[in-house]
Amino acid sequence: MPILGMVALAFLRQELRQYRVSVLMLLGLYCLQFVFVIAGKGIGIGFIQSLHPANAIAMTVVSVLLARSVLTGR
Repeated sequence: MPILGMVALAFLRQELRQYRVSVLMLLGLYCLQFVFVIAGKGIGIGFIQSLHPANAIAMTVVSVLLARSVLTGR
């Protein structure tokens, strides 16, 4: 899983220290993807499952911002 590799590298390499918050945020959003689907199905509430696509948009935004900061060196 690429997200676990990103987390490991962000914490093992000092030069990647500035990306730790973004990588952890991405990991949290990734975990929420599963929570929304599993909890929504288990409880039977479609509203919780409908948060899955919105969370995917949030993951995309965080990923793009992280990639932009890596490419620009900020």
